[in-house]
Amino acid sequence: MGRLLCVETERDEKREAVIDLDYTLDADLKYVLISLYVLGFDRARLSSKKKISSTMRRHRVSLLNYAPGYEIVEEGENFVDVAIAREVEDPIKALSREFNSVFTLFKYAIEALERAPSVPDENVDAIEELDDEVDRAWFEVERTVYKSIGRTYLRSAESRSLIPLLLVSRCLERLSDHIVQLVQEAHASPIQQYGIIAQIRSLLLSYHDIVELFKEVLEKRESTRDTNIVTKLINIIENKKSYKHGVIPRLRKEGGILIAYHVMRIYDCITDIAEVVTNVILDSPYSKI
Repeated sequence: MGRLLCVETERDEKREAVIDLDYTLDADLKYVLISLYVLGFDRARLSSKKKISSTMRRHRVSLLNYAPGYEIVEEGENFVDVAIAREVEDPIKALSREFNSVFTLFKYAIEALERAPSVPDENVDAIEELDDEVDRAWFEVERTVYKSIGRTYLRSAESRSLIPLLLVSRCLERLSDHIVQLVQEAHASPIQQYGIIAQIRSLLLSYHDIVELFKEVLEKRESTRDTNIVTKLINIIENKKSYKHGVIPRLRKEGGILIAYHVMRIYDCITDIAEVVTNVILDSPYSKI
């Protein structure tokens, strides 16, 4: 494995890596690039002892779509250099974009399910593109948080305040995946979809409430509304039990096990976010509770 990746840290704290393509499977390269991006590397060289063909070069360059800040800065016969061209310094902005992408994904999912499954639907392609955008925002949140925590001048209290952003971002990424899989499963199912659509609309309302409540918490308002916010969040969390024993069995009967599974996982992700936000409020010095 030592021949796979050589890491160097320079005096100006720019982090660089060399990836030996002769010892890296194409299937692994995507995840190597994502890991380097998330961990804060500023530059990477993809090199080979052999000449890189134009076909393989295009394929490997396309993988940069998954590492949103990287772009090609130099090329040769047997190497490709990529470096950070666009740095996102604010994890909240990246998280806001992730929230917005998931919200749009919900709406596209509803539109896709409202159409006949047999009709080619451009919304399905849009859904997959939005899922990729959620992933890119997730990687940006992780990069900014890890880089911020790694700064020696950052106080421990500030570091702790960044962890909830990371937890929420990961919940959003899982939520996005389940929405995509739910649409795919529903399109392949011969059942009537009005029940599924109604549940997604209901989930979207809960998701919208979570987004608005989280925005209020991020703004750190010294407000007497803290108690009201926590009450709403707890209602979302507590409804999970009735949702599991009431809605899910009916969906399992009408739509099948996989559809019920993805709907339940979507609600799980929403309640996970609600729990994180509740903990943030209770731990906040601005809280009036």
